[in-house]
Amino acid sequence: MAGYEVTVNNPAWGKGTEVEIPGLGLVKNGETVHVDAEQAEAFKAYHTSAVALYYEDTPEAEGELAGYANEPGRTVLEAFKHTPYVTVATTGQKNKKDKPEDKNENEDKSEGGDE
Repeated sequence: MAGYEVTVNNPAWGKGTEVEIPGLGLVKNGETVHVDAEQAEAFKAYHTSAVALYYEDTPEAEGELAGYANEPGRTVLEAFKHTPYVTVATTGQKNKKDKPEDKNENEDKSEGGDE
């Protein structure tokens, strides 16, 4: 899993003003903080909520509480998607082949060697 670079930059707040982001902690306005994969998972868990489940398929129990389930929280990227003064950039690799490996495969084909 990739990490994130989170920058808070609200011109209405003074530079260096501490802003609390629930699940991430304090971030200074105008600065960028690194959120590693472990912190990103903790952020998502912090924002997980319990959702009530009700019976709907049994006429005699319709509308009665059946139990609860966890609704996963949003990722750091999703959470700030519509917040104009917070920018989030992903860091790290995402299960893609490295370009040098692809290049090496092409080089082997272009040499025309028999195997």
